[in-house]
Amino acid sequence: TVLVLVPLMTSVIVRTYGWMLLLGKSGPLAALLAALGLPPLEAMYTVGGTIVALAQVLLPFMVLSLATAIQQIRPELEDSVRSLGGGALQVAKDVLIPLSLPGMAAGSILVFTLSISAFATPLLIGGVRTKVVATVVYEQAITLLNWPTASAGAFVLMLIAVLLAWLQARIIRWRTQWTR
Repeated sequence: TVLVLVPLMTSVIVRTYGWMLLLGKSGPLAALLAALGLPPLEAMYTVGGTIVALAQVLLPFMVLSLATAIQQIRPELEDSVRSLGGGALQVAKDVLIPLSLPGMAAGSILVFTLSISAFATPLLIGGVRTKVVATVVYEQAITLLNWPTASAGAFVLMLIAVLLAWLQARIIRWRTQWTR
């Protein structure tokens, strides 16, 4: 738990600058690849670098949601599957995954809403070549002073987030009705 919470105690900007140093052309990753005789990795100002940095920033939210859900599963349920001859895969398939679905749903909603509204990490790691909705809305509003397009983009972003969260809640509710 402490290892998951420590990154949350650091500012997103500080973590992003850390990723910029790590993924940069003169960073430790480039030096390691050069020492191994491998070609340099072009991760800065790419979609891949942005995804890696956002995953590290958002991973604690999913881990904490899943950990809470898994801790609420009674150990007797796992023991009953094992006593009937089931292995680790059977325990995961029959007990852990179905009973941790609420945690998966909560974590995915948290990560999704935080990732679609992410601004600093995509802007700093991805640069101007990597476009996400939040940076496009900012660019329209602040740089181009195109307020109607910026507000329409922000509204569409909010609408997509609300619709997907509603759809996920409906699917989870439908699924839990059939598994009882």
